[in-house]
Amino acid sequence: MKIKEDNDLDKDKTIMELNTKVEEKSSEINSLKESNKNKEEQISASQFYEDNGFGTIGGYAAQMFIEWSEVFSDEILILAMKEAIENDAKHWKYLNRILEDWKSKNVKTEAHARKAIASFRNRTNRYKNSNIV
Repeated sequence: MKIKEDNDLDKDKTIMELNTKVEEKSSEINSLKESNKNKEEQISASQFYEDNGFGTIGGYAAQMFIEWSEVFSDEILILAMKEAIENDAKHWKYLNRILEDWKSKNVKTEAHARKAIASFRNRTNRYKNSNIV
């Protein structure tokens, strides 16, 4: 009987130790996620534009960028640029089309912008699949 109680205590202790390790790792992961999020938030949309190969902001592009920054937050502008990058279209015309679309859909939040991206991808995938011979 004593041996069974000792085994149960050992199991409980092991479970508690594992739970503690899981909580520590979870906390560590959340800290890393928060740190990455803070780094992304610190970069301005104009800096992201230049750092990711869209070009240098000046002249007309600067004027347009200022106008779009009055409509959308930096986070949404960066999300639009990331979408352009993923579509291998790092130029003002494509970025402007994304922003025009989002403006017409009254996108105001990052979550709404992500929904617009998902919707666009679903439409284009359906189109691509319907044209397969």
